Amino acid sequence: LGGLGPDFGDESLTIGNVATSVEGDVVDLRITSSSSYETFYPQRNGVPMKNFGAINIDAGITAQFRFELVEASTGFLAKVAPFHFTLFDIDVSTKDDAESFSVARFSKYWVTSTTKVNITQTGDEIGTTTFQAMKGGEDAEDPTDPSDMTDEQLDCSVTFLFENKDSFVLDISVPPRGRSRTILFGGISSLTQVATPVTMPSLGRNAIPMSDAQSPTTSQSASLERRIKPSFLQR
Repeated sequence: LGGLGPDFGDESLTIGNVATSVEGDVVDLRITSSSSYETFYPQRNGVPMKNFGAINIDAGITAQFRFELVEASTGFLAKVAPFHFTLFDIDVSTKDDAESFSVARFSKYWVTSTTKVNITQTGDEIGTTTFQAMKGGEDAEDPTDPSDMTDEQLDCSVTFLFENKDSFVLDISVPPRGRSRTILFGGISSLTQVATPVTMPSLGRNAIPMSDAQSPTTSQSASLERRIKPSFLQR
């Protein structure tokens, strides 16, 4: 990812078999990063456990990541049904520095009524919203099953619903003090069962045009791939 490893080849991270397209084809998740991305532990990028993906980001770094749902056989952007995406373990460091995430163009999100995540809407036309960790969730252990989380783990997570999308952009900011952070993400979580969804204004749900898909290169097809079964973006 970003040319920083853990493998060689195309500068992207591909997680295989995350969903099925409306035509029934296997869909992969391809992640690319902005030039500002740096990592201390590139070997942590990928799939640390079933139903979770991970990106390690160095301290003091703010970077942008593009998540694209692509056909496994061609590398072209795929036409998919609505899908969920979850950020897990959003917390502060031992120095009380908070990591934050900004994302737009989603339809709904879920957090608990006792969430340890501060939510701020920028008011722009695409519904950009920032989710920043608050003190109080740092003692929660990393989840091991997105469908079976403790109250503390639920309080430190956010689940999104995307509709009419084949890609989205996520800005991640890691505070300068302390260590690097490994960001855990996945598909649907038990938040959708225990929390009330917040629906974004219709302006924030406007579909973005399908991106111009480029024919994948050989190195792109051979880029880092980790298999997750069953598919974790759609249920």
